[in-house]
Amino acid sequence: MYFRFGRSKKFDNEYLLNFKTDEITDNISHGIHMNDIVGENVQKFDLLYVDDSDGKFYKADATDMNTFPAVAMATEDIEEDNIGRLLLMGYIRSDSEINLDPGKLLYLDINGTYTANYPRLTRRKQIIGYTLSPHIIYFNPDLTFDYHKIMEIDTSEIFNLPKEDGIEYFIECENKDVTIQLYKPGEDEVGFVHFFVKLGNGKVTILSSPEIYLASNELNSRIVNETFERYAILSLKVVSPDRYVVNSFDGTWAVYGPNE
Repeated sequence: MYFRFGRSKKFDNEYLLNFKTDEITDNISHGIHMNDIVGENVQKFDLLYVDDSDGKFYKADATDMNTFPAVAMATEDIEEDNIGRLLLMGYIRSDSEINLDPGKLLYLDINGTYTANYPRLTRRKQIIGYTLSPHIIYFNPDLTFDYHKIMEIDTSEIFNLPKEDGIEYFIECENKDVTIQLYKPGEDEVGFVHFFVKLGNGKVTILSSPEIYLASNELNSRIVNETFERYAILSLKVVSPDRYVVNSFDGTWAVYGPNE
């Protein structure tokens, strides 16, 4: 492995660490790099993980726990079993191949790719950077990724929430309403967290029950999102056998109580 570091001076016609953003030129990457062997054909911008069986780099995939997490980005096309230049952290620009809205978080997707959309149907969520401008990516892979399980809610009936920790629920509510019923937690469920991501324009209602407080000081309360906000996110945490609290949220979720 060959690591390349630098300060504010030229090295192979590139600024490696200290530079101004207007010095990020087309088809050039700036930051911390290494030269190492890939175990398959990879293309420029592919996100890579290190395989523990041979120490080579392969395309990362958020749907496969064995190809996770991404730790590097290819800065060029590299053929199988050849040494190539990999970006570990820094900036990469391409006026012809990168065209994204600025200020967006980027996530690991499938087959070595990234996405600016909140990932669905993946077993892992990993932020790999963000878009500094329409043609510049700041690559800095987060290794404190989530280990959520995935479940889709797609029903016009009341969905009874399972007694299981750390599930991420994708609520399919395009042109229909979805109601979710929380369970009465036991002492062994204290600390459980449930994540909800809204995917349509229908109304989503999360109900407690007569003996449960839900994000309010009233029993039998409920949380409602009835506006079109795709990817509106809510998380609920069990803090006692008779109370759930809103741990974090994104979008317009209103708390009502008591539930009639």
